[in-house]
Amino acid sequence: AEADPHPWERRAMVEVDDFLAGTIAVSGDYWHFSRTPVNIGVTPKVGEHNDSVLSDILGYSSEEIDGFRAKNVISEEDLYHEIEGAPDPS
Repeated sequence: AEADPHPWERRAMVEVDDFLAGTIAVSGDYWHFSRTPVNIGVTPKVGEHNDSVLSDILGYSSEEIDGFRAKNVISEEDLYHEIEGAPDPS
């Protein structure tokens, strides 16, 4: 698909910045609606949205979330540096 210009011209394929890999090609917006903009991005880092999911969606208190961290149920530990050949994300 990368060699064929048609999907790129139709925005079916787009390039986005990735914190780990640099610039990557991802599926774009296949359908175009005049009043519905599309936000295309990459997947989040592991654990990036722990707090918002646990508190805003699941209703856990900050004390409960801190307890999860203390018991190593959740973590924001950055393990991407352990991937062989991965660039330094800092």
